[in-house]
Amino acid sequence: MDTTLVLITSDFMLRPIPLTRPRTVIGRQTDCHIRIPTGNVSRQHCEVVLEGATLSVRDLGSSNGTYVNRRKVSRAALRAGDLVGVGNCVFVVQIDGDPDDIDAEEAYEDGVIATAAPGGPAEEAPTTTTSVRSAPSARPSPADLDEDDDEDDDSKDDSDAFDFDFSDDDDEQKKPGR
Repeated sequence: MDTTLVLITSDFMLRPIPLTRPRTVIGRQTDCHIRIPTGNVSRQHCEVVLEGATLSVRDLGSSNGTYVNRRKVSRAALRAGDLVGVGNCVFVVQIDGDPDDIDAEEAYEDGVIATAAPGGPAEEAPTTTTSVRSAPSARPSPADLDEDDDEDDDSKDDSDAFDFDFSDDDDEQKKPGR
């Protein structure tokens, strides 16, 4: 089963994220597979799990909840075309290429949930352009370094950047004896 989460940014751009692991963690923390560094996303917000032919999402005790088709869930099976809301982000579930045509504006508006950052009022969907960057490798290039970027500051709201870790290299590095 070929599974993809298609991120829809607030400017209605589509960003496909292939799910190549049996478990993909979405959250604010730097070691998450899909990193969304905003205050309304928990450190480890939710996980998408692929077991055989079943795809599901499970909330990991997030402060603001995980939503499937605008319904708050603790765990839910996912089908092609479902909208998963995490903070102010919307993902369309794509399974084996279905749906093949995604109306970004409609899907974003149907899936976005205004959530409150911890200790703050509800945030509306961001209106700035969202960029996507790959998670840094073990040895970042000079272009990857940004003196103003303090990823350890969890209170920072950097809603214009998302990190995606597509490689399985980190799984290999955690094995004993390597």
